[in-house]
Amino acid sequence: MKSATLLLGLGLALPLFYSAPVSASYVNSAPAALKLKIQPVNNSQTKITGSVTKGSLVKLYQDGAYAKKAVVQSNGRFVINLKSPLSHIGSYQLTATKVNFKPLTESFKVTSYPYTNQIKPLQTQVTALQKQLTSIQSQLSTMQSTADGLTNQDTTSSDYQRALTTAGNNPQAYQATYLSLEQQAIDLQNQMNQIQTQIQHYQDLSNF
Repeated sequence: MKSATLLLGLGLALPLFYSAPVSASYVNSAPAALKLKIQPVNNSQTKITGSVTKGSLVKLYQDGAYAKKAVVQSNGRFVINLKSPLSHIGSYQLTATKVNFKPLTESFKVTSYPYTNQIKPLQTQVTALQKQLTSIQSQLSTMQSTADGLTNQDTTSSDYQRALTTAGNNPQAYQATYLSLEQQAIDLQNQMNQIQTQIQHYQDLSNF
């Protein structure tokens, strides 16, 4: 009777003995970790690049909303092509997911691109044009009283006679020179305005 009781006890114990390792293995298992690296992004770029664990799915979120999915190569490098550059004002995240891996979310910032290489040569052009304009304006200032005197309808007046003498007795040529300088000044100012508009455009992009 004692022998039967002992065998019965061993038979019940065996299943419990072999099931213990299975339970312990399940509790200790954990998803593998993903790796995600994002290259620096500024507000002049039309693509986002980086690297991720091979076989991962990468998505871009802007201000909490899904924006676009990345193209991930077999070596893990990815690229997200953008329709237009991202603003440096905003919240951005990339998420990486893969079967049997713990999902990963990485936030990143968009920095302001200074556009120095574009702005500096334009500023140099403005400086050169300003020097030309200043020189022409000085000539016009000197010639103005004479040019005004030549418009006097009374050719016998002292004002007209003084202007005529200053003009070398050739009022038509003097006035033509004066008008030509005026037009040059207008053209230079227009060129400067156009370049200033370009400079402002790049400055606005820097603050985008």
